Amino acid sequence: MIDMVERIGQGSTGCKAGQGSTEYLVILGVALIVALVVVGLLGYFPGISGDMQISESKTYWSTSQPFAISDAKQSSDDNTLQLVVVNSAGIYLEISNFTVSALGANYSNATRLYFLPGDRNVANFRSPPFNCTGGNAGRTASYGITITYDQDQLAGKRQAGSKPLLVKCS
Repeated sequence: MIDMVERIGQGSTGCKAGQGSTEYLVILGVALIVALVVVGLLGYFPGISGDMQISESKTYWSTSQPFAISDAKQSSDDNTLQLVVVNSAGIYLEISNFTVSALGANYSNATRLYFLPGDRNVANFRSPPFNCTGGNAGRTASYGITITYDQDQLAGKRQAGSKPLLVKCS
């Protein structure tokens, strides 16, 4: 009889442990669902996710070596892309060709740009296929960047970005 009472008591303790585990799993499931909803909402609103992507692109390009792009502006009025390029290498460099890729086409600015350490220059691009034309203010434009430069006696060195440059049309 005593043996039977002990078993019944043990069985009820086992049920409470199982109930605690079930409650833990339910709470964990609810937390995961809330997290998925938040991530889904951030991806759903293009303004939020687009601004984050532009910020990431700006961080990448402003710290690239040997040339950084500290600022970029795209005008939807005259379709001009302006890039502020900085020599971040600490030595004298010359850009011989600056190529921007957009919408499957490449556009070059072969105007030679000369840079002392820390110097800034502006590279301008104006071509019809750039994707900020005709009242697209607020839209995000994406560009591939390749810089061909000369360093000392070495001509034709290349810097190509592994990430596109994202610019908001103004």
